[in-house]
Amino acid sequence: MARVVSKWPDSISINQAIAVLGISKPTIYDWFTARGAPRNENGTIDLRRFIPWMIEYRVSQAVEDAESHAPSTSKSKADERWKQARAELKEIEVAERRKQFLRADDVNAHWIRCLTTLSQSLQSVPTGIAPRLIGKDIVGISAELERVLCAAVESVREMYLRGEIESGAEPIEESPGE
Repeated sequence: MARVVSKWPDSISINQAIAVLGISKPTIYDWFTARGAPRNENGTIDLRRFIPWMIEYRVSQAVEDAESHAPSTSKSKADERWKQARAELKEIEVAERRKQFLRADDVNAHWIRCLTTLSQSLQSVPTGIAPRLIGKDIVGISAELERVLCAAVESVREMYLRGEIESGAEPIEESPGE
């Protein structure tokens, strides 16, 4: 088995740390003197002690920054957005009960029922029309197909108007002023 050799040094100089971290010399000296950043007696930085300290320090700074910049009303703003969303939901529910609009699922189900009925009506066309097309030219065939197809569509429309095709929901009512 190959021996693993670390490519990271145990310690680095202050100038190396400044270059790697992208910080200024006053910042790193402030970390040592005022913030308690660890360093070796010879002035170099022991990476095994410095990296955990730096992570902890940066996290605590981020938390402090977030807390100091967070408006004191953030909870009330979130509450206000929640109340607004609840109010909008209630308005939608009331409008639905008043039949001012339909749910998309209800509209889809209704159209599936309508198209299924139309499809069944159109599927009967070939067997009923075949004998009537014998001996006709292209103009006669086209006219007969148009007549039969229009009659099939019209019969489905009449079924819908008589209530023989369940819509599953009431039609949309127009509100006053529309």
